[in-house]
Amino acid sequence: MWKPTQWPLLGGLCTPIPQQLVRKLTPVIGYEGGEVDIRCPYEDKYDKYTKYLCRGECLIGQSIKIEHGQTSAAEGRFSLYDNTTAGSFTVTITGLTAQDSGKYWCGIDRPSWKDLYTELQLKIIVSIHGHSWHLSGTFGTIFLSLITGPLP
Repeated sequence: MWKPTQWPLLGGLCTPIPQQLVRKLTPVIGYEGGEVDIRCPYEDKYDKYTKYLCRGECLIGQSIKIEHGQTSAAEGRFSLYDNTTAGSFTVTITGLTAQDSGKYWCGIDRPSWKDLYTELQLKIIVSIHGHSWHLSGTFGTIFLSLITGPLP
């Protein structure tokens, strides 16, 4: 079972991500306790390929993925839906916590070729008594701001 807060090193194996194969999405923002949809676009020629989402260093076996022929997959708080007509897959994360902040990768598994990656940064906003704590993916940096109205 994939546990996004635990990233054990599987026998020392990991998948290095070459920079030339990486696209970047704008940061995705979510609110603690809520859910967020992450849309990962891809070219039509990849509609039949396996798609996945992983976190951090993208260790082997540490991802949620959808295999060729499937349209959706779920693992705990994470679900993935592939819309081949729109040329994108969407990952939904529910029950967001501050620990979900960080770098994620949308991946397309290309057998016999290097995988394609889209990098994204997930930022979680935590609300405490009318104040919002903005936790960025770089842990240890916290910004405090006063909220004048209710959270969306």
